[in-house]
Amino acid sequence: MESPFKEKILTIIQSRFGFGLLAIIYSFGLYLARVDLWLVLVFSIIGFQVFRRAHMSFFIFISLFYYLSFDEFSATTTLLYTVNHVSDHASHVSDVFLLLVKLCVAAIYVLLFYLFRRYFAFASRYIVLISVCIYIATLVLIKVVLPEESSLQIFLWMFIYVFSVAVWNFAYISLSKFKPNWSQMSLLLPMWRSVAVTSAPIHRGIRDFEYVYKQDGVERTSCQISGLRLLYWSLLIRYTGFFVSDVVFGTTTLSYVPFSFHLPNYFGMPFDIYYRFSIPLWKSWMGLFANSFIFLTVNVASLIGIMVSVARMCGFRFYRNTYKPYLANSFHDFFNRVFFFYNELLINFFFYPFWKFSKVLKLPKKTRLFLVTFFTVLIGGEIIHFMRVFRGLENLSLIDMFSIYAGRLPYFFLLGLFSAISVVSKGKSETLPKWYIQGPRVFFYFALYSICTLAQSNYTRMDFVEQIKFFFYFFGW
Repeated sequence: MESPFKEKILTIIQSRFGFGLLAIIYSFGLYLARVDLWLVLVFSIIGFQVFRRAHMSFFIFISLFYYLSFDEFSATTTLLYTVNHVSDHASHVSDVFLLLVKLCVAAIYVLLFYLFRRYFAFASRYIVLISVCIYIATLVLIKVVLPEESSLQIFLWMFIYVFSVAVWNFAYISLSKFKPNWSQMSLLLPMWRSVAVTSAPIHRGIRDFEYVYKQDGVERTSCQISGLRLLYWSLLIRYTGFFVSDVVFGTTTLSYVPFSFHLPNYFGMPFDIYYRFSIPLWKSWMGLFANSFIFLTVNVASLIGIMVSVARMCGFRFYRNTYKPYLANSFHDFFNRVFFFYNELLINFFFYPFWKFSKVLKLPKKTRLFLVTFFTVLIGGEIIHFMRVFRGLENLSLIDMFSIYAGRLPYFFLLGLFSAISVVSKGKSETLPKWYIQGPRVFFYFALYSICTLAQSNYTRMDFVEQIKFFFYFFGW
């Protein structure tokens, strides 16, 4: 039973005037968040409100528009032509190539979807591992077999880029228990992905969207209000991260901070230069915790929270990616509360297949659980991140590309180790302890995560041995 005041607010917002006021306040929040294409997102939200009787059709139209648009990958198209030293007069065909690549990815999606759904449903959990094989085979074809500057090589580079974005949608839709639906094509690149965060909400098909879609007046309005609240909560988190950055490192993101430690930031800095500052260990650890906090607030909780708020304003009540990590009762629970959608990928497409395979080992259940959790994070994390951030390494040979990315192995090793220990040693659910116990416990989980991130510092710029030396430098060795 809603309170009379809340009922009155819901009634006002359901009117055209009320929704217009809500849209203005929301658009101002997007402007403050410095979101790219914020005006486009606002008009899309208004479109959802106007065409809500059409249910999913407007959503499908907007999503397909983004998927087939030329602008989304224009920067990558330019990069690939530069990398392959293609003459300038050939650049006019880049848009045609891009459209062909997207249509090719869509065709592969349809093929895989129908094959797996109709004939190989038992193997749907393994579609990611199959996709990885396709991905690596394409890289080998580009780097070893095909001549440079060829049109086919450019086409395949663009294919890899688009496929690396859409593969998770392929995988989730293949798990759908419902019959094939052509409208699921719209889920290849949902329009809120335009905020340019790769950890965007990924759902399991059109049925999931229909489940979270709120078309009823009161439910829809309540969902939009929650989206508005989430946007401004994400803004508060974002500017808190900026404030910490200004105080610790002396950046000038905000116009004024009362004081600053002006610590040199090792992030992006050659290690030999960082060593010259002769920073005390306590200040180095302060910088480490600050970098982790800034990443989790500005890059994770805030930006993905903004994406979820856009979806909620359109009537889709998505889960939040970061939700109350201060309530975590274990390291694995902390990680799950911070990276919900990423953790879902690991569980659905790596943990379950590995767990099924582990049954042949005839090991005790706790030992299997430890090993499967460890290798899920180690192997799954490497695969997900390599397919996501390989861009920028196109000029390197295949061996150099993999050797540079091997610099992330210490991070996933530690993260997998801490997660596996946490999962195995986790006891029965308990009531939340007092704040003076819960606070230090959550900070301990945060410190463990910070140590994991330390193990991959500047991995694309530094030698693997230098990374290990830098890691032990923080422990005084």
